[in-house]
Amino acid sequence: VLDVLPEDVAIESMRCIERAVATGAVQVHHYQLEFDGRVRDFEARIAPSGPDETLTVIRDVTRRRRAERRVTIMVSALEQTADTVIIADQAGVVQYVNRAFEHATGYTRREIVGQSAQVLVGEEIDAVNFAAVRESLRAGRVFSGALATRRKDGTLLFEEKNITPLADEDGTIIHYIATGRDVTAQLRDQA
Repeated sequence: VLDVLPEDVAIESMRCIERAVATGAVQVHHYQLEFDGRVRDFEARIAPSGPDETLTVIRDVTRRRRAERRVTIMVSALEQTADTVIIADQAGVVQYVNRAFEHATGYTRREIVGQSAQVLVGEEIDAVNFAAVRESLRAGRVFSGALATRRKDGTLLFEEKNITPLADEDGTIIHYIATGRDVTAQLRDQA
């Protein structure tokens, strides 16, 4: 190990080997190495295989690590954007809402996730616009326009909304993502 790996990686690998032998438990060691100017991520699983022996399986996990980093960035973007974000399945059941949604509507994630998005629509709210939303989404098109939804306290929230159908690799719509920007104050000022 000390002859093959850089010193810092080799030292930690030796510690994992010693722990595997001492405890009888598999140890996992994540590290990076540079090849041809590119950094690669590796995962070593070190398992005891005898009194003073170990079996080590090393995998290049660069793609997985990059994918995990991309997911982390996307989740952070969804959580930190000032726009409301709501994701619903094809039946309209809410799967996810971001913090801006919670703040704008007064609903917590616990209260809204698993509920029908219809909770946000009162009977007296602009049925014409919601009919246009349904028509666009059924046709697989993005809906863009102003919509009113009902906050938890019963007041209306007016938003400029984009509702996008999300399809799987076969083209079947499986989710919808709605983003919105609160325009309630602007509409009040215009009125």
